[in-house]
Amino acid sequence: MQSPLACFECGFCSRVFTNCVHLNHHMQADHGPNPITYRCPLQDCSCGTQDQASLKAHLALIHSSIRPYACPICSKAFKLRSHLRKHEQSRNHAAKFKQWAGFLEPSHDCPRNESDPLNTYTFIRTKMQQLREEYLALSPLSDATKPLESLSDLYSLTGYYPSIVLDQREVTIVPNPHPIGEGGFGECWKGIFLGNHSVAMKCARSLVPEETAIRRTSRELELYLVSPWMVNGDAREFVNRHPDVNRVVLILQAAKGLCYLHTCNPAIVHGDLKAANVLISKLGEARIADFGLSRRAITGISLGYSDTWRLAGNARWQAPELLLGLDDEKQERRTIESDMFAFGRFMIEIYTGEIPFSNFSDFAVLVSLARGMRLLPIRPTEPEVVSRGLDDDAWKLITECCHEEPAHRLPAQALVSWLEDRAQVEHYRLPRAGPIRYNPYM
Repeated sequence: MQSPLACFECGFCSRVFTNCVHLNHHMQADHGPNPITYRCPLQDCSCGTQDQASLKAHLALIHSSIRPYACPICSKAFKLRSHLRKHEQSRNHAAKFKQWAGFLEPSHDCPRNESDPLNTYTFIRTKMQQLREEYLALSPLSDATKPLESLSDLYSLTGYYPSIVLDQREVTIVPNPHPIGEGGFGECWKGIFLGNHSVAMKCARSLVPEETAIRRTSRELELYLVSPWMVNGDAREFVNRHPDVNRVVLILQAAKGLCYLHTCNPAIVHGDLKAANVLISKLGEARIADFGLSRRAITGISLGYSDTWRLAGNARWQAPELLLGLDDEKQERRTIESDMFAFGRFMIEIYTGEIPFSNFSDFAVLVSLARGMRLLPIRPTEPEVVSRGLDDDAWKLITECCHEEPAHRLPAQALVSWLEDRAQVEHYRLPRAGPIRYNPYM
């Protein structure tokens, strides 16, 4: 009988094992409970540390004068990666300025000094507003090709548009007998913005009886929420298609979006956070979407929450107070704390590529949680999952987000701070299993 393949490799001594249990025993016995998992990235330094905070302190103390980050174009070196990013942003601004100046060259009012970005941006916005007004002032029978193309080109260059309220001539629905996506609160259609840019157009589904809706048809406008088309789909699909993607960076991007919502005044509660509602742009950036359950959290004011708002959602991501507080409206109302609980479950999705409690049906999850089942799935210990970043520190972060008591859950600002520190040193981490592959999304 042929022996099983040894497919689990130790990241410290390169020994291979037939299963993860043997690998874990080996690591505990031969490398101790706290092996060195972070190695100094500098070529002439062999220092290793057990956690990212110690590595960060080592770099600041021993290598404070060394600048390891170099621009690939001009070779200018920087001490911190953030400084390199600012340098690249400045260089990109100069390149964009040349594009804008070339596009707007016929205009004598176009600013020529690229060191004055505020003046440049102000001029561009004013020019786009003028083009938009000219386009909308044309009669339906007029040739609108030139102003429409100019608006489209400027939008491509700047990513800016002068109005958040769009006219039906600026965006059109792609003919399709069925929507491209449906949820409990609306339908999503594909559209074309300015004749060239793909967008998602979401309209709310009516919750009133059909007869009442028919009577209102003659006096209601059809409204859509328009957003850029996310070509890479949702976050879980994306990480499964691109297993080498930097998952810490994706989680950080989503956390920054959540932090923005929670720090608004008043705070905005998303209400339905999960990987399916975090979309990935063409640049590989995470964007929070699907605000079907979002509400502003106004302390001391009753908003008259409907049963749909209070009871909708999936138990796989819902905080225990939403599942068990069915007799108390205040208890079952979504809060920024329930968002943080859902974000902890979202992190599990990104690290594992699977939904929480993937081996249970939705009904089984709901019943089990109501009977007091543990709030978190069993911690994944597979080497490939750990190598993606789900180590002791990351699991502790998840447990702090998913604490049973809402008041003890990690706030979004603290979450972002932790993830930013982690992202700074994530590329220093030693591989625990599997080959090292180039990551285009770092």
